Amino acid sequence: MAANAAKNSQLPTGTVFDSIKGTQPVYSGSVIPKSFEMTLPNGQKVWVHGNATEHMVEYVASKAVTHTPEAVRLASQEELRSFQSAVNTATKNNIPYGQRITVDGW
Repeated sequence: MAANAAKNSQLPTGTVFDSIKGTQPVYSGSVIPKSFEMTLPNGQKVWVHGNATEHMVEYVASKAVTHTPEAVRLASQEELRSFQSAVNTATKNNIPYGQRITVDGW
């Protein structure tokens, strides 16, 4: 797994996992940490709470019913990459307090 390879070797994987630093262990049967710090392409860092990652894992788990483990890991990467892109877009001009922001379905 790319996430484990990067974690164990500290070498870049070329995936979104290069910009994720887990602050809690991964969900059982998943490659997604319960919470993590994510570095965005715009240079900012954000901390992602377990309430958000729980929904990511639910989505990926739904793929496990009909897809191979490799496809599920790829879906995990794509879900995290999509999230990273949306947060990057939402934060490029700061975040207005108390205002809901939706970017690309996030």
